[in-house]
Amino acid sequence: KVYEFIDNFLMYDEKLLIFAKHQEIYKKLIDRYKDVSVHIVGGMTSKQKDAAEEEFQNNSEVKLLIGALDVAGIGLNLTAASTVAFAELGWTSAVHDQSEDRCHRIGQKDFVKCYYFYAEKTIDEQILELIETKRAIAANIEDGISIPSDSAADGDITEILSKFI
Repeated sequence: KVYEFIDNFLMYDEKLLIFAKHQEIYKKLIDRYKDVSVHIVGGMTSKQKDAAEEEFQNNSEVKLLIGALDVAGIGLNLTAASTVAFAELGWTSAVHDQSEDRCHRIGQKDFVKCYYFYAEKTIDEQILELIETKRAIAANIEDGISIPSDSAADGDITEILSKFI
């Protein structure tokens, strides 16, 4: 479904950020879309990352930035895109929020749309629920609302993993 989404997206004159967590996944994306993309992944120098960011922002032929979730999700200004997609999920809402914020920068003129891909009845479905719970807790804390002590028990991750191990 991720390839189908990207292929359909590329038919329009817009840019897309796609994030993945694991090398195996983002390397496949890089290989498949090498003619219309740049990437920012682990092992790149600051100069290489800056060049990829610049190319994405200013080259109309580059429609896709493929990023490692933990590398490209922080410190970049990628306002040339207004759509963000996650081929894989990280463990925390903060990682996703930071990645989404690469488009939510000064200079963004469009509404930013975010898509999360996951397979039903897999650990990703459980992780997505956990992420949304963490996001709601963080929002309540920011708003000064007290959180019930049982709303995000430490056992949540253990319980989730026990279903799949």
